[in-house]
Amino acid sequence: MWGLPVVVLAVSAWVFSTAWPQLRAELPTLGERQLVQQWSSGASKPRERSHWTEVASALLESAEIQPRDPLLHELIGNMYRVASVQDWAVDSERTAWLALAEQHYRLSLDLRASDPLVWALLANTLEESGKLGPPMHQAAERAIQLGPNESHVQQLMLTLVLRHWTAWPDSVRDWVVRLYARGTASQRRAINELAGPFGVRFSSQDEAPTADAGR
Repeated sequence: MWGLPVVVLAVSAWVFSTAWPQLRAELPTLGERQLVQQWSSGASKPRERSHWTEVASALLESAEIQPRDPLLHELIGNMYRVASVQDWAVDSERTAWLALAEQHYRLSLDLRASDPLVWALLANTLEESGKLGPPMHQAAERAIQLGPNESHVQQLMLTLVLRHWTAWPDSVRDWVVRLYARGTASQRRAINELAGPFGVRFSSQDEAPTADAGR
């Protein structure tokens, strides 16, 4: 008679004890998490240094409680990238913050290596840090492989690849060529408008476009 209620209570207690650390980390910082999402999307920016510092302190404390939350590490990486482009940041701070952003993106990927957006964010952070070699190439290739149909990932990677067109391996440049080939007329125009400032232009010939520059 009492068997089922006891089992239900035991399961409920187990679920609560499992979920509680994450809830304890997330609930007090919901506002800060939303702010960083707005900052990283460009919808708003920190009012001043002290405002960013308050948000950073709250999220870093949350990470101490829940160190294995990949979304939180992604958010903290975004938080540091946001700080690096503020007017009140000095060069030494920008360098340090980009290094911390890279660190947290890598922590996120250690916990969830299949996330194409974080690979794309890592690739862009490496570029912003002046690290244009193989680690950036690897991050870009992973983003492209894992997020072939994710528009936000495509936008982040397309801009990055076009900006350093001749520096990429063929596998990355071929991705852009294929993206252009599959695109509608308006999408192709948009790609060429994006590519123009970097001295790159794609042409369509028998549905097999090639880049006019950088090959």
